[in-house]
Amino acid sequence: MKAFFRLLGHIRPLRGRVALIVFLSVVVSLLSVTRVSSLGPLLLALFQGTPPTELVHIGESGPLAAWGQRVNELARPLLELGERDLVGFVAAAMGFLLVVTFLRGVATFFQEFLTGTLSARVSIDLANDLYDHTLGLSLANYSRVGVADPVTRFTVDLENVAIGIGTVFGKTIQEPVTFLTCLAALIGINPRLTLVVFIVIPLLGLIAFVIGKEVKRAMRNALGVLSRRTRQLQETFRSIRVVKAFVMEPVEGERFRALNEQLYRQRRRMSAGNAGVSPLLELLGILGGSVIIVLGAQALVSKRMPPEGFGAFVGALVLAMESVRKLSNVNNRVQVMLAAAERIFELRDEVPTVTEKPGATALPPLREAVRFEGVHFRYTAEEPVLRGVDLEVRRGERIAFVGASGVGKTTLVSLVPRFYDPTAGRVTVDGLDLREVTLRSLRDQIGLVTQEVFLFDDSVRANIAYGKPGATDAEIEAAARKAYADGFVRDLPRGYDTVVGEDAVILSGGQRQRLALARAILKDPAIFILDEATSQLDSESERAIQQALEAFTRDRTTFIIAHRLSTVEHADRIVVMEAGRIADVGTHAELLTRSPLYRNLHQLQFAG
Repeated sequence: MKAFFRLLGHIRPLRGRVALIVFLSVVVSLLSVTRVSSLGPLLLALFQGTPPTELVHIGESGPLAAWGQRVNELARPLLELGERDLVGFVAAAMGFLLVVTFLRGVATFFQEFLTGTLSARVSIDLANDLYDHTLGLSLANYSRVGVADPVTRFTVDLENVAIGIGTVFGKTIQEPVTFLTCLAALIGINPRLTLVVFIVIPLLGLIAFVIGKEVKRAMRNALGVLSRRTRQLQETFRSIRVVKAFVMEPVEGERFRALNEQLYRQRRRMSAGNAGVSPLLELLGILGGSVIIVLGAQALVSKRMPPEGFGAFVGALVLAMESVRKLSNVNNRVQVMLAAAERIFELRDEVPTVTEKPGATALPPLREAVRFEGVHFRYTAEEPVLRGVDLEVRRGERIAFVGASGVGKTTLVSLVPRFYDPTAGRVTVDGLDLREVTLRSLRDQIGLVTQEVFLFDDSVRANIAYGKPGATDAEIEAAARKAYADGFVRDLPRGYDTVVGEDAVILSGGQRQRLALARAILKDPAIFILDEATSQLDSESERAIQQALEAFTRDRTTFIIAHRLSTVEHADRIVVMEAGRIADVGTHAELLTRSPLYRNLHQLQFAG
């Protein structure tokens, strides 16, 4: 129930709308009871040929007696008509039923309309809150939860919560109010018979609760399978070339079918619960109702209940049983909502591994150096990735990191924008620990280009200006020229206004990388990080961009990660890394002379 109370926290700002929904539910219930309670006197008039003494029979005493008396007072002219003309009375009574039905329909319309808008507003606010929180998570959080699972929670889970909220503030309010109103009417008509209702109803409620718990468990399992299926779909379609190249369509198809079978089994359990609860409760309801009607018939024969009271009692009882039956289905829907809400709040409760310290100060522009002081780092409890790294990178220096894959180059540089925090040690800018400054003031000074380029499904212009939304067309085009992208962009169908599509499918890998470079160049950062930024370029384009980067990075602190040593030979210093440690630091010429590891890397790349 914790998830339910947390949902109520999102509903609290709309309590005025909730109060109006509750009021309309009471109005609908009163009009429903009024309608069924008028059938007894009307049928009595038809079968006995004598006018009734009251139009609505809800008993002489009880919670609704005053309401019944008020309706009968308003209907006094109609009852007087019956004394003179029975046919005229019946016609007028049918008109009364029509008016009551019309008013009930109007109240029902506004109640359901307000419930629908409440559901939409809460689900949208919840989605906005969840999205803001998820964007604030750290890369380590995304490494743990992945991408497919949050997508499922934003789509399937939120939709189930929206439907559930509509159910809760529609049927879950309406049906209990209707049941309680009918119960009040039954007490007013015949308190003894009403006691039997208290024996039947708890049994029906217990059955609905047990089945609802099973539906909730099956729904939670089904949502987990949906997340795994979404993950496989994303992996398969993103790597479709690899799948086809290795002729793995049958294997991927088998994996997908296996997940669908798991999903089918969970949905079958849900279907069994949903399908079984209604007929079971209906059977028990008819059984209990039959007993109540037989007892009512005895009371009628023994004159302990007037004929019009018996008809009203049966009508109110049927309406009450129908409310219980609907509530059983509502319970299953609510259990599905709670299962989805629990998954949503699990994501909402994810704590960022990188947080901004309260009272953090803005980082002034870089003046002296970035320093790594005794830095250790590990992703999990396994072997550390970085082991005691000490390094100073001076302002305006171009420093490159080389070494075999997995030695910690990217991890070390990722500490600069605080994508991760060191396990031990610290990273400073001009002596300020990065954990003491605001994330925005830090990242505003950093430009990043990685090997895995991502472009949004938007225009070329918007992609280049992503880090600087207010950039002018002249600034965007100047950045594109510096990244040697202007030429191919102008050849596109709509130039800078061309939409690149999902995953930028209309561009080659080299073109995507040049747009990413242009995006970083436009930001004009004080610290520039290039992580294999030219890996997808042909030799000619790479030489041109290297010249552009040499001009752009002059007097700009630049971190360069590269496997091709030809791209880092002109760096001010080169850091050679091995097993999470710095093996040596120096210029290209110095390292060739004294570093066996660097010399070996060089010989492997340039042999022959």
